[in-house]
Amino acid sequence: MKSLSFLFALVLPTSFLFGEELLFREDFKEVEAHIPAVKEDLTSPFLGFERLGPGESQIKLSYHPEIPNDPHYLWNGLCPGPVLMAFPFKEVTDLSASDWVCRLNTKNFGKSTLNLSVRSGGRWYAQKKSVATARDWNDQSLPLHSEDWFELDPKTVTLGKQAKTLNFKAIDAIGFAAPVKADGSKDCIRLNWFELVQDAEAKNQASLLPKGEFLENETPFLRSALVFTHEGETHLVRRGVLVPLHHDNLWACFDPDLLRWVVVWKAPTGRSPISYDSMASVSFPDKKAKASKAPRLKGEVLLTFPKNPYYKEQIKDTRQTTLIDSDLPVGPSATGRWEGITLSGKRPILNYTIGGRLYREQVSASQKHIFENFVDRQRDPGFSAGHSGVAIFYSADGQIHPSAVEFPEPAKPEPIFPETFRVKNPQAKADGPFTVRNQSFPNSGRPIRSVDIAFQADGTALVLTLDGDVWQVKDIESDEPAWTRVATGIFEPMAIEVSADGKVYTLGRDQITQLMDSNNDGHFDIFRNASDAFLQTIHTRDYATSLAVGADGSFYLGKGGITNIGAKGIEDELSAHRGTILHITADGMKATVLADGLRLPFVGLRNDGTVFASDQQGHFIPSTPLHILTQGTPYLGFEPTNFRKAKSAVEPLLWYPYQANRSAAGFCTTSSQAFPDLANTFLQVSWNGRLFAIETPEKGLPFSWQLPLQLDFPALNGASHPQSGRLYVTGLGISGYKPTTPELVGLASIEQTQPFPTPKNLAVESQSIAVRFNRPFTAKESIIPGNPLLRLFNVHRTPNYGSGHYLWNDKPGEHLITASKFAPSSDGQQFEMDFDVNLRRSDVFDLQLNITSDTTNFPIHLYTRPHHLPEASSRDLKALEDAERDAKKLDKGDAAVGKPLFTQYACSGCHALDGQKLTGPPLNGVADRLDVAKLRESILNPTAEIAPGYEPSMPSFEGVIPPQDLEHLLEFLRTLK
Repeated sequence: MKSLSFLFALVLPTSFLFGEELLFREDFKEVEAHIPAVKEDLTSPFLGFERLGPGESQIKLSYHPEIPNDPHYLWNGLCPGPVLMAFPFKEVTDLSASDWVCRLNTKNFGKSTLNLSVRSGGRWYAQKKSVATARDWNDQSLPLHSEDWFELDPKTVTLGKQAKTLNFKAIDAIGFAAPVKADGSKDCIRLNWFELVQDAEAKNQASLLPKGEFLENETPFLRSALVFTHEGETHLVRRGVLVPLHHDNLWACFDPDLLRWVVVWKAPTGRSPISYDSMASVSFPDKKAKASKAPRLKGEVLLTFPKNPYYKEQIKDTRQTTLIDSDLPVGPSATGRWEGITLSGKRPILNYTIGGRLYREQVSASQKHIFENFVDRQRDPGFSAGHSGVAIFYSADGQIHPSAVEFPEPAKPEPIFPETFRVKNPQAKADGPFTVRNQSFPNSGRPIRSVDIAFQADGTALVLTLDGDVWQVKDIESDEPAWTRVATGIFEPMAIEVSADGKVYTLGRDQITQLMDSNNDGHFDIFRNASDAFLQTIHTRDYATSLAVGADGSFYLGKGGITNIGAKGIEDELSAHRGTILHITADGMKATVLADGLRLPFVGLRNDGTVFASDQQGHFIPSTPLHILTQGTPYLGFEPTNFRKAKSAVEPLLWYPYQANRSAAGFCTTSSQAFPDLANTFLQVSWNGRLFAIETPEKGLPFSWQLPLQLDFPALNGASHPQSGRLYVTGLGISGYKPTTPELVGLASIEQTQPFPTPKNLAVESQSIAVRFNRPFTAKESIIPGNPLLRLFNVHRTPNYGSGHYLWNDKPGEHLITASKFAPSSDGQQFEMDFDVNLRRSDVFDLQLNITSDTTNFPIHLYTRPHHLPEASSRDLKALEDAERDAKKLDKGDAAVGKPLFTQYACSGCHALDGQKLTGPPLNGVADRLDVAKLRESILNPTAEIAPGYEPSMPSFEGVIPPQDLEHLLEFLRTLK
């Protein structure tokens, strides 16, 4: 593969496209340091200088000649209180134009803030949002016109109520407020220079979107699907690059599959250019909604592009015929390749190759042209240094005006979101043998809905959100970590990974993206297409769920396969990569299906190279499966993605009971430092806030066991800190899928803080079970059997959602079996159980044990699938009937007992008691609408009658809820009047 350095060498700087007018610039004179700073220290004749506030007498003009390149700057480190550094103008100035920007260079950290201030009509005002903190000199741009102005008391330097009006036509001073008392060099502000400019780029900016929306005004680009109709024809863009043109609400969309711009449109004033219909945007930040269609273009279509005007050989749209055929090339790969996005300043440069030539494009708009497209093309396919450029201007009447141009040196990439937030973490808490510390999220104005976390070698964490952001977290192990948003615009990503050689990859619906920082400022400014070799549809459930990077640099990923969730027509697209686990070569060019027939899989790669996959209960998936992919290309049972028409499904390694592992998600591995009894254990992460260890011993059955741990939030993925070894787990629950956890989103560190023996081997025979542990039990440790000790049942794979639990004779129910003998082995490292009845083949095996010591007492569950045992005979069933003959008669239901069961059996995840509409109908007042018989039927046979407006997504609880528990639950439901 050729070096990618050529990709990012030439871009079009902002200064080439836009002009600006400077009102003044203040750099401060190069004189000896002194206290206090005075007017004579200024270089600009336009400005005066006043020191205001309780700490004004100690404002210092600072300079350290012993430090190379140290500038002259204002410093508040010794000030005994807040200060306002005020700079009166020589004349009242009209700053009412929307394009005025204050640029400044600062270095401030700790708790200190620096707030831009202005004076109008004798009153001071300050922006509430501080300049970004930075431990090195940092350039920043602050637009004057925002909704963030508050009244400022210059005597106390405190912010008051939000300003209703601010007369920008009569500004007579600018200033910088430091409302927090400094604490020497460790907590202070430094102001190196500042200037006030009339910025043509800001002037051309479209009308601002309301704050708090999914799409932000600062967004340089947005990766998204897009559907639009023009002149009666519907166009589908599956991996679009949406770019704001910064003038008159104009936007453009580039299609990387076709390597051309497809549409330019004018969005409604002050409104989003697309409908918020994607899974991320429709639920943002906490809306109770699910996506049923792709985002639509909003506004007026001005231009469409049936072909690329810059080269003769066009990319044909073969996607409609190749979506189901995975052997044909994806998109334009046979002729050209989408290479990715680089940032010039804060603007995107689009990079692609066709016929061996590299193309770069940057776009804008102006009052004269609705679309200005600047194109840079290599002169020959040998990737030489020679380039030719053209600028093509499209006027409102559709006329095209080409012009040859030469491209100057690139603009330095600028952080889109430079501000760093310090947050205070809560204290850690004990949970069984573990200690859990929840992490606080910063109050940045942008909700953090985290889906994955990865670590760089120095311990810096990278937190990924469903909304397309990457947050860098420094000092994550400290009491006050620092959060900075370092990337944005990624297409509904679900995974972030750092490879062994330090490369950062994210997986979105569009591609695997390598994130790169070209100028070492800590912010990602290169979004390289590492691979888009997988087929992608417009379907809202065509998620890219998970990513793993192999030791050879190749990729493993999971693709969602759910179909027909409100989708019709074009929304119901399928592809041969739906519901699959894919392996993609290290060069990103070839995708191979490792397994298909999956509903919503996550992929995991164990340290030894073994590939695992989880899936989630639903239609054709009767419970929560765990798969191991060792050979062939297995079909794993989800019929809508059975494109090869396999006759039968390969059964999983094991089934988890749905109530134990509700929606399996990603995988992670523990460290030896933080988990001495669980060293290097491969874990399955569950959406209901649980973790399951996976063991595949050379002898005995493969099994998984539930760690005695319950997180406060839905868990999706995890990663270990490279130094401490602590496991960090994160995840979220989007609206419409309410989890059973108390929180909807979270991030926490986990470590083992109490010793306990962990199961390493499981042997199951017809009348015995043996569990061997990682070490012998101490004199203070023991195991007692659960009640019941063993649950055995079968599940049925049908087109219905989920499955009931069934006895060996196929009647509803579970076999609950007690051991006749339960004792440790002679070496104290194994516990052995004997049974008076025969254990027989079962889909679900749940062995319940309680580990006890003088300091701990907690349950663990071991799950396996003992299909090596013979099927049950009539004699086996008769023996079980005899053993159960003395079972207690059912007591009358108790509502107080039934109330906690409503949460235990996950009813609260889909049915609200306060009238909210979740996945299932609300149950407040249900006792007035349904009698006991109907309530019983709705639990045991939920598809018998579907509430209007809801999908048949509830599984049967027949055999799942013990009869006595069902009576208690029904009695509780009868109280809901």
